[in-house]
Amino acid sequence: MFSPLVLRNRWFFSLTSMALILATASGCHQNSGPDTTTATASSADGTFATKQFALLPVGSNKPTDIYLRDTLLFVYTQQHVVYVLDRNSLEVKWVAKVAEEGSYIRPPVVLPNFVVLPTIGSLEIYDRYGRGHQTYPTRGLALHSGAVGYQTRIYFGGDAVGGGRVVCVDLNGSQYQKYSVAWELATRGGISGAPAVQDGLLYVGDDNGDVYAVNAFTRDAMWPMKEEGKEEHVFSVAGAIRADIKADHDGVYIASMDTKLYCLNPKTGKIKWQFYAGEPLVSSPDISPTSVYQYLEGVGLIAMDKNKGDAVRKARWIFPTGLRFLTEDAKYAYLQQQDHSVVAVDLGTGKPKFVSRRKDYAAFAFVSMGDMIYSVSDEGVVRAATPRTDAMNFGEMAALQSFDMQPIAAR
Repeated sequence: MFSPLVLRNRWFFSLTSMALILATASGCHQNSGPDTTTATASSADGTFATKQFALLPVGSNKPTDIYLRDTLLFVYTQQHVVYVLDRNSLEVKWVAKVAEEGSYIRPPVVLPNFVVLPTIGSLEIYDRYGRGHQTYPTRGLALHSGAVGYQTRIYFGGDAVGGGRVVCVDLNGSQYQKYSVAWELATRGGISGAPAVQDGLLYVGDDNGDVYAVNAFTRDAMWPMKEEGKEEHVFSVAGAIRADIKADHDGVYIASMDTKLYCLNPKTGKIKWQFYAGEPLVSSPDISPTSVYQYLEGVGLIAMDKNKGDAVRKARWIFPTGLRFLTEDAKYAYLQQQDHSVVAVDLGTGKPKFVSRRKDYAAFAFVSMGDMIYSVSDEGVVRAATPRTDAMNFGEMAALQSFDMQPIAAR
């Protein structure tokens, strides 16, 4: 039924084919305070080169999202068809029609033995090869947030009478049923943002401004916090938490409607540092090994040092046309711009180095670290591109890239 084409890269790239090379331009503008830059660049700084691409037979069913999870890429379409590709070869592994019109698919969750595609009212569960499909209804709890997973368990939340509820489902089940609810956690506010799981701890934020840290297996509260007038073991902020929680070994990152971005100690819940945004935060931060990136409407993309700086963090730089952080390497951060192009900026200063000419991307995948950038276009072209920083002039002619065109049947 589905027969996408995967085009495999051999050795060379052509400057004569703009479908394969994303080109460049340079310059910057700086103000006092944090560096504030705009993107124009010179071709000598670098280019983007397509390493692999796949043609998906989407027709008028345009792609809407692309996600990278472990070794798999997921492409979602308007009609809720999901293409699952190998991240290295871009071979299509399997395809599924997940939900009907009027529904919504949350970002995928990949576990060692399962792939879970959450919808508003169910968990659609597959093995890693797209087989053994099972539907697990969310027991009347509408998923207002995304889900996360750890080992064999899935965690999701939503609104409940008088507040919210987090549900932990064990996909290994029990002797009595295939999947079983391991535990539930009642929260004082509804849950709009996805929880985060890190090192066996689950972090959940609610619309009441409370942040819970519990053992992902037992639901035991983990933070030794007790303040008068506040719920025990809970960190509280002055505004609702609508954005997804993020966590890594260094911190738990909370974007709040009280205009602050908080970084908390994962083990104690104490504030490590905070950033004053000056407006309610509705977008989730993106976390890299070195930095925290936060988008602000009307301001742009803000970069902050993750592990050094004052308790009240200042912006390292602000990129006004930046919309989303994609990935970073040792020299550059790669950002999606508001015009759907990709710009490479100096990691330390935010000065633009080179920018793609292509602006026909429908969506990008967040990678966090490395120089591979994954994208999908309205026409269903999935690209894996990397920067080339060897100096080149547009007048130079490189050997035309050769391809093997091989139909890959979804399975």
